[in-house]
Amino acid sequence: MTISYTLTDNGDETTDGDYEILLENLMNEFNDLPISNSDSSCYDDDTLMAEIVDYDTNYTVKQMLTICEYYSLLKEVRGYKKEDIITHVLLFEKNDDNQSIVLKRKEMWYYMNQLKEDDKMKKYIMWK
Repeated sequence: MTISYTLTDNGDETTDGDYEILLENLMNEFNDLPISNSDSSCYDDDTLMAEIVDYDTNYTVKQMLTICEYYSLLKEVRGYKKEDIITHVLLFEKNDDNQSIVLKRKEMWYYMNQLKEDDKMKKYIMWK
């Protein structure tokens, strides 16, 4: 779906306030547009692909196994290749029933990374 707007100057003097009102009206029109299921599934596919690439690029197998251990999935993924571990983790994370533990894990990982980056605290952190 493509949306385009053309703004033309009608020769009248306009103020910044006029542009703000025009912009606000355009944003309201944009926000009121219906979004079809095909558009949202495309977004979901793009998001999922970005998460796969993120795990594949930024995490080692050992780190992925640590995530599995946090989710109590370690027994299920033993002997799997990295791609299969990523798939298993993402299936777990995308399940609505698991959202609280997923959010908790991401929050804890964030805090651990913050502690590791702090010059004073990093010597106290034993993190894989």
